[in-house]
Amino acid sequence: MKINKLNVIFPLVFLLMSCTPKEMKKTEVSLANDLVMRFWDNYEPGSSEMYTPSVSDNCYPEPFVLKFDKKDGVLKRVVNLSLKEDMSDAEAYTSTKSTTSIDNLFSNTSYFMRVDEYDGDNNVIEGEVEQLITLDYPRTFKIPGVSNVRDIGGRIGSGGKKIAQGKIYRGAHLNDVTEESKSFMIDKLHINLDLDLRATGEGGAGTVSPLGEVKYQNIPGVYYVEGSSGIKNQYNLETIRNEIKVFADPSNYPIYMHCAIGRDRTGTLAIILQSLLGVDAETILKDYELSFFSKICNVDGFSPANASSAASSIMAYITMNFSDEEMTLEGSTRNWLTKEVGVSEEEIEAIRNIMLL
Repeated sequence: MKINKLNVIFPLVFLLMSCTPKEMKKTEVSLANDLVMRFWDNYEPGSSEMYTPSVSDNCYPEPFVLKFDKKDGVLKRVVNLSLKEDMSDAEAYTSTKSTTSIDNLFSNTSYFMRVDEYDGDNNVIEGEVEQLITLDYPRTFKIPGVSNVRDIGGRIGSGGKKIAQGKIYRGAHLNDVTEESKSFMIDKLHINLDLDLRATGEGGAGTVSPLGEVKYQNIPGVYYVEGSSGIKNQYNLETIRNEIKVFADPSNYPIYMHCAIGRDRTGTLAIILQSLLGVDAETILKDYELSFFSKICNVDGFSPANASSAASSIMAYITMNFSDEEMTLEGSTRNWLTKEVGVSEEEIEAIRNIMLL
C-alpha cells in the first residue's frame, strides 16, 4: 500500500502544535519611584542632588497596584503570589474592590501570580498562572518613625549570583519608631538583630533595642578611611572585625544595621559587605548615595559629591593596598579582612554562603 507522506506529516505537525504549552503571560513592574529610577539609570557620583527637589524623604517605594475588570457575580478576588511556579508557598491577598495594592516585594525577582475569583456562594474560578517580574531597582521602605531604610540585597554579586534579600537591612536610628512600624519590622521584615553602630550613649545606644524583644548589639562603628574613625586606623581593626563577625552567625539574621542617620558608619559597613560579596563598585556607590534621598541625611551640610568621594576612597584604599592577583574589589576586600583585620576564612565563607544565592 502506498502511504501518502503528507497525510502522515500534517497530523503529526498538528499534534505537536496542540501539545505546545501556552506561553505564560509576563508583567514587569518597578517598585522604585520615578526619582529613584532616574537616579539609578543615569548615575554619576554626586548626582543625587539632581533628583531630590526638596529636603524630604524622596526614596519611598511604589506599591504594585493590580486593577481588575468589572465582572457580574464576582464579589471578591484572591491574588496568590509565589516564588514557585507550582504556587506551593503562595501568599494570598484578598480584595473586594476594583484594585488591590501589594507592597514589600523583593526587587529583581520573578514571581508567579494567580488571581482567583469568587461569587456570592464562595464558588471559585481559578485563574491562570502569570509571571510578575520586579525590575532591578533598590528595595526601599516607608516605615513611619524610621528613615533611610532599604535592603542591601537584590544586586548581582560574585560569580553572577544574586545577593539575598530579606537578610540585611540598613537605615537610620530607631528612636522614633511607631508601634505600627515595630509590628511591620518584626512581623513582615522579621528583624532578629538590631545592630547599633552609634557610640555608646549616643541617642540611647548601648541599652536595648526600641523594637523590643529582638537581639541587640552595640558596636560603635567606623567610617571612611582617614582620621581617628577611619578604617585605615590600626586601632579600629578590632571594631571592624567585631562588626563582620556579626554577619558570620546565621542565627543573627535578618539584621537591621544602623547608626544615627544610616549614611556614614552604616554606609561604610555596607560598602565592605557588598565589596566582599562581589558587587561592582558603581552599584555600591549608587546604593551608598541613595541615602541622600532621605531628609535625615541632608541636614548636616555633607554634600553628595564629597560623600561619594569619601565612599569611593574606601574601595580605593582596599584595592590599592590589599589587591589580589586580578586587582578585583572582591578579592582585595577578602585579603584585607583576613590578612589585616583578622577575620577568618571560615567567617568569610559563612557570610558568602548566607548572602549569595
